[in-house]
Amino acid sequence: MYNLQSIQFTYLNGTIIPSWLQSGNSNTSQQTQYYLKIALQIPEGNSGKLTVYMDLAKKNILLLNNVTTGEAPGL
Repeated sequence: MYNLQSIQFTYLNGTIIPSWLQSGNSNTSQQTQYYLKIALQIPEGNSGKLTVYMDLAKKNILLLNNVTTGEAPGL
């Protein structure tokens, strides 16, 4: 099981996307839900794509900081 506190999301240029771990941070979770605060405008039409990367740090590095990467208060 990977430590979900070691995950962050970034744009292609490496800018961290503010995110919120909503649910699924347990050893028994079948799925996990994140919310991302996308600051860029997603193009309309057929080119309406925005690439977002999910970065995994080493398991012992915690990225939760309540500034760019947070967790729901109940978790």
